[in-house]
Amino acid sequence: MPFASPARTVNKRLLSSIAIAVLGMMLLLSFAAVPSTLAYSYPSTAFGVGNSPNAVAINPATDKIYVVENADSNLSVVDGSNNAGVANVTVGTNPVAVAVNPSTGNVYVANQDDNNVAVIDGSNKFVSNISTGTNPIAVAVNSANNKVYVVNTGDNNVAVIDGATNSVVANISVGNSPDAIAINNKTNTVYVVNGADNNVAVVDGANNVVTANVSVGDSPQAIALNPNTGLAYVVNNVDNTVSVLQASSDTVLLNITVGVAPSAVAVDTARNLVYVANSGDGTVSVIDGSRNAVVANVTVGNTPSAVAVNSANGKVYVANSGDNTVTVITPSTGNPSTTSTTPTTQTTPTGQTSQTGGGGGIPEFPMQIGVTLLVTVAMVATFMLARRANQQRQ
Repeated sequence: MPFASPARTVNKRLLSSIAIAVLGMMLLLSFAAVPSTLAYSYPSTAFGVGNSPNAVAINPATDKIYVVENADSNLSVVDGSNNAGVANVTVGTNPVAVAVNPSTGNVYVANQDDNNVAVIDGSNKFVSNISTGTNPIAVAVNSANNKVYVVNTGDNNVAVIDGATNSVVANISVGNSPDAIAINNKTNTVYVVNGADNNVAVVDGANNVVTANVSVGDSPQAIALNPNTGLAYVVNNVDNTVSVLQASSDTVLLNITVGVAPSAVAVDTARNLVYVANSGDGTVSVIDGSRNAVVANVTVGNTPSAVAVNSANGKVYVANSGDNTVTVITPSTGNPSTTSTTPTTQTTPTGQTSQTGGGGGIPEFPMQIGVTLLVTVAMVATFMLARRANQQRQ
């Protein structure tokens, strides 16, 4: 019966170990060649609206865009499929905010100088004005329970409206000079930005009680939330940053530097992208929510003051109060070579402004280097162990 020497057996084991390591390296490198996160480019167009557009909201169920034209005391209704205006609804004096309940179709506009909220139904008909408090400055809707929350910056409170009766059913005391609000429909939690206190009040929506106050940056003035990840994004106007707040622990995870004088924020929950309107430099910073890093800066109009996202189709609408336009950003998958977008402007046959530019994405090259180094270390370690085993057997 043939007898295999120990040296030959060890050599076979050594060769087997090296072969396994090489195959592992090839497999891992094949995974490394696949992008870790889908890359996007950010082409955009723009259409004209009335004077001083300063708020925007979207009904994803109907693809209707609602633009508040502050200087005209008007709400412009736009068809999202072609960016054409379909209606104009007169609202109150100094309208500053708008929100939509996609379940009922009702639209709510905060009229700051009238101390009320105008209610418009899904057929663009005025329904009523609801007195809320002094200087209502922000509004948000919980579509799960048909509650509407109105921030009264003059009263340092939030009025809660029952959407079924259009009546105020509660008032929640918060911090000083509250100026923004967001709601997590899944947890029935309300987040109110207190601009003068540099913090965010966390409110239990079930009993209308503040459960925590979370410190953020300097002069926070906008907030948006992704209920799928449990992260809230707070815009700090003076710091030029966005604070990322973890809802489960009511703590700030990090601060992300964005553009100059950020003033508004919106989240695409389907793609986990965050859009920050920078009013000081006419750009929108795009944050990848999976790693909380800026992946693109998109040039928009003059003084972008508000931003909203239709997560159903990914379109982003930016109200530019300085030039009376709304920029529409339509993310598309691709392989952009830059993380800064400087659009090229041209006139289209419809008279709209067309802007086409590059975008941003997740750099893939550093990941491939890291995987290659890891596999190399693994190969060397395998070789050394096999060599040591060979020496021991000899």
